[in-house]
Amino acid sequence: MNKDGRKLSRKALAEIRIKAIQQVEEGERLEEVIELGGFHR
Repeated sequence: MNKDGRKLSRKALAEIRIKAIQQVEEGERLEEVIELGGFHR
């Protein structure tokens, strides 16, 4: 299920961004992080 990021609070979006950055820094591909999070570019 895809998430509509526009409906999330700023705090929730910030937490998602931080987690995604950490995953990419740990070596996961950006495309995988986006897909697993249920978002689109």
